[in-house]
Amino acid sequence: MTKPRIKITGEQIEELARAGLSVAQIAGSLRVSETTLRNRLRDKKAFQLALEKGRADSVEKVSNKLFESAMSGNVTAMIFFLKCRAGWKETDKHEVTGADGKELQTAPFVIINDLKE
Repeated sequence: MTKPRIKITGEQIEELARAGLSVAQIAGSLRVSETTLRNRLRDKKAFQLALEKGRADSVEKVSNKLFESAMSGNVTAMIFFLKCRAGWKETDKHEVTGADGKELQTAPFVIINDLKE
């Protein structure tokens, strides 16, 4: 006996994606396997568009909150925003040199295997 096909709508997918759920989490919420949901997303363009719209809406909401937080003086939000949007980055550069900044001197070494059986 075949399992009945579970009805999924684009509205359901969009709403769950808007809530920030992954495809695996959306599948769990809809009580279908991730494979089933991915197949339906592939086969039905409207489902893929609903997923993309829901994700875009959630990113927009979080982006707006981050921006508001940065503009109200939250230094962490400011730094994060600038790293993501303005190309800021933190780098640590370590250079190893010899005395007085000259080239580091290295000596050759030999490994002697002196073990007797």
